[in-house]
Amino acid sequence: MKKFLFLGTILFTVLLIGCQEKEEVEPEERLQEYADHWMNQEYEKMYKMVAETEKEDFIDRYQKIYKDLEINKVDVSFDVPDTEEKEKNDEAETEVFPLKVSMESVAGPITFDTEVEMKKVVKEVEGEEKTDWLVNWNPGLIFPEIKDGGAQ
Repeated sequence: MKKFLFLGTILFTVLLIGCQEKEEVEPEERLQEYADHWMNQEYEKMYKMVAETEKEDFIDRYQKIYKDLEINKVDVSFDVPDTEEKEKNDEAETEVFPLKVSMESVAGPITFDTEVEMKKVVKEVEGEEKTDWLVNWNPGLIFPEIKDGGAQ
């Protein structure tokens, strides 16, 4: 009987730990979610993961440019810093990831490398502080040539 009680306690503890909500999302997890929405051209969902930009500007620009160029087959990938480097930056307010973007267009394949900055944001939710990471977006993430206000 003691054996079953002991095993039951261990099983309950493992289940309890496994079911607890993760306290903090990692920047690479949020960036992967953002990249998945980007590849599916889900601009509304992407916008919800962006720090400080106008919704209409963000969504309209993607829709217009991608429609005009008949963009499809978008692929977005990034490198995650190694664990040792990440531990050094645990208290950082931003993290930068190298980003590789490729897509098909009416004019042929388009590829570019850029960087995306993830910004740490702390919000209060139901009386508790929750940490999240948002994309510090700029138009250069659509195409590097328009980063500083180039063609729209």
